[in-house]
Amino acid sequence: MNNRFLKDYFSFTIRERNAVLVLMALVALFFVIPLVVPESPRNSSIREDSVFVEKATRLRAFTDTVYRQKYYAETNYRRYPPRRYYNSNYRRSPNSNYDNYPEHREAAASRPRPEIAVVDINAADTADFLPLPGIGPTLAARIISFRNKLGGFYSIDQVAETYGLPDSTFTLISPKLKLGEKPPALININTVDKESLRQHPYFRWNLANAIVEYRNSHGDFKKLSDLLHIDVITPELYEKLVHYLVIER
Repeated sequence: MNNRFLKDYFSFTIRERNAVLVLMALVALFFVIPLVVPESPRNSSIREDSVFVEKATRLRAFTDTVYRQKYYAETNYRRYPPRRYYNSNYRRSPNSNYDNYPEHREAAASRPRPEIAVVDINAADTADFLPLPGIGPTLAARIISFRNKLGGFYSIDQVAETYGLPDSTFTLISPKLKLGEKPPALININTVDKESLRQHPYFRWNLANAIVEYRNSHGDFKKLSDLLHIDVITPELYEKLVHYLVIER
């Protein structure tokens, strides 16, 4: 029975036996050929170059590290400078290198500072505002545009209402502003129409409409204080409007 089992599972035909022999010969050649045939010079040079580059890179990194540490030790160099704590009472840190040289401080103190001319807010142009601290071309143009829409300023504090002008900047420049003798342009409240009145920054549509409707209902204004009879006009608002209004019949 055992012989029958071996014959059924381990017997080969002549064709199968030849195929196995050929396969074994090919496998043997695959392992023997690299040992017999010399390696291509091109492949050998590529492998040697890659090994050389890797070794050179490691050596360069090691050398740089050694020389860097030696340099730090000899020069007392610190890669990260110490944190400096600034005192709000001084413009510079006491540890600043600049402050270690008294001649720098003396030169800065003795250097004459250009005097900033006082600006007439109702007569100045854009260039006149530029020397003021914190005022660039954009803010200068906005101040001029706001003044033109108003018809002129009646108070220096109105400059602070300019769009985009920080309160801190206005506080800084206000000592250098003056109100000239040129008065603001006046609007005849008895003849102006709604469209013209609402072009003024202080007269929005609802306010311009209320003034004209009141005039149409009650007749021409006799005095400016009659505006206080209009519900939307408060005493505070009246104090602003009265500088731009006039009664002419």
